[in-house]
Amino acid sequence: MKKPPQPMKAVVVSEPRICDINDIEALAYEAEMEYVRKEPKVKYILCTPLDDVRIGDSVDLVYNVNMRSYQHKYASRSNNTNTIGGFYYTNGRPA
Repeated sequence: MKKPPQPMKAVVVSEPRICDINDIEALAYEAEMEYVRKEPKVKYILCTPLDDVRIGDSVDLVYNVNMRSYQHKYASRSNNTNTIGGFYYTNGRPA
């Protein structure tokens, strides 16, 4: 039986930007990986435009086997900083 991937911790060191990762252009930022038995190392982390990434934040990551890179563990959530126009109920009232 296959074990689920273990999340890793990292500290964000740069803002997201388009990067060349394994010969593919993708939105990513640099973060310092916190290994258990190795020295910390800065790597690119895949993200989406909806991800709230601030320099100095601690993030949880999992390894994406297909892209051969790390990405966020949790799905992105919309909030006031990554949406334009605010939140509204289906009847048009502001939330």
